[in-house]
Amino acid sequence: MGVPSNFDDEDDDGMDFPEVAGNPVMGSSLGSSNKSTKGPMDLYFNKKEHQSLKRAKGGEQVTLEACKKELRERAMVQFSRWMYEAGLPFNCVQYTKSLQGFIECVAQHGPGMKPPSYHEVRVPYLKKEVEHVKELFKSHQETCDSVDVSTNMVDAKKMLELFETFVNQVGKDKVVQVISDNASENVRAGKDLMELYPTLYWTPCAAHCINLMFKDIFEIRHFSVAYKRALKLSVYIHSKTKLLNWLRKYTRKRDLVKFAKTRFATAFLTFKRLHEQKNNLRKLFNSEEFPTSSYFKEEAGKECSRIVQMPSFWNTILEALKIGGPLISTLRLVDGDVKPSMGYIYPAMEITKKAIEKAFDNNTSKYKKVFEIIDRRWTSQLRQPLHAGAYYLNPDYFRYRSEQKVSPSIHSPEVVAGFYSCLERLVPDQDLQEKITEEVSMWEVGEGLFGLPVAKKQRGSRTPGSYFLND
Repeated sequence: MGVPSNFDDEDDDGMDFPEVAGNPVMGSSLGSSNKSTKGPMDLYFNKKEHQSLKRAKGGEQVTLEACKKELRERAMVQFSRWMYEAGLPFNCVQYTKSLQGFIECVAQHGPGMKPPSYHEVRVPYLKKEVEHVKELFKSHQETCDSVDVSTNMVDAKKMLELFETFVNQVGKDKVVQVISDNASENVRAGKDLMELYPTLYWTPCAAHCINLMFKDIFEIRHFSVAYKRALKLSVYIHSKTKLLNWLRKYTRKRDLVKFAKTRFATAFLTFKRLHEQKNNLRKLFNSEEFPTSSYFKEEAGKECSRIVQMPSFWNTILEALKIGGPLISTLRLVDGDVKPSMGYIYPAMEITKKAIEKAFDNNTSKYKKVFEIIDRRWTSQLRQPLHAGAYYLNPDYFRYRSEQKVSPSIHSPEVVAGFYSCLERLVPDQDLQEKITEEVSMWEVGEGLFGLPVAKKQRGSRTPGSYFLND
């Protein structure tokens, strides 16, 4: 259908158009003769734009198809210009589903739509998107909850099928990492999964790995004996109401057992609580009430009294705390929600071991066996390229070579190789790999935004996500 060449005459606002039922754009109001009423073509052009287009076409009749082509051309120029000014990567246009939805909504709004403000995208719409993602996650969670993965029916093949199901549901191009515990069938399934999907990683659960370290440490004989004694003491006191009430007079109503998410973390925290109440426990069993009570006549009561007086028992507890304290801190880091833990896992054992060394004044005989346990678990399970890559890009640890303080391992060949291994696996597009490599070079020497004083100052105080999520 042709558009008259005099469409830009002064009376074009008064043109009458038939009502189109159900069309939000061409409604009944468009049929009004009111001078302020817009015709349908005003949704495509304002007068200035139409005059420009008419001149470009030499005054010839302009078809609707030509109008649309010209409009798309102008939209692409403006969109591309915005991309270039914002420094967005070219592959962002490949997120076609959400981009198409945005374009459709803008078209439905028509001319004059205001762009989003900094506050809008940073606060209200980000919160809406978080809620949207939570809703999407519910269906996956319900699927996970409905799958029986008890050990009596699961093997590596079934676990692989389960992993594949979830990867395909989410979309393989959206999955970076699949995490499971360290059971042998999961390890085998994880390796097979990485062969099937060359752009993702399977990694063992860091929290589970640290709990296994605790398990191995508590199997060392003197720790195992001390823990059995601690349990006997705690169970006996808590099973005797009167005795427990006596103890609470000294402990200000604090119990001897503090429960954690896992059995081994609970064991450590029980040691910690006992150590805190060492003097109060001794006061209880040395008090006038206890020797004259019926509890003192019981064999279990006498044994608990002996345990409380044992220097070796308390020395072993103190030794366990010096080892377990740093490990618990690392467990809380990788298993908590305070900040994303990926960039902290790789150096975690290095920091943990240094803290243990310091606690024992570098007396290697005190922690040699413990370090063997930590190294065995760390080497076989947590030393992953993905962890190394996240460590290398963590501003909390990264120090430029020109600075005095340099994190000891972040520039090591192993960590750098881990980063580039991740880059090659997660970004198959070689052109994009090149672009990332160029930007990493700026990161390594602290050029551009990376070298700004404010960026350096906030390295250890804010994680990247906090700039967007904390409001």
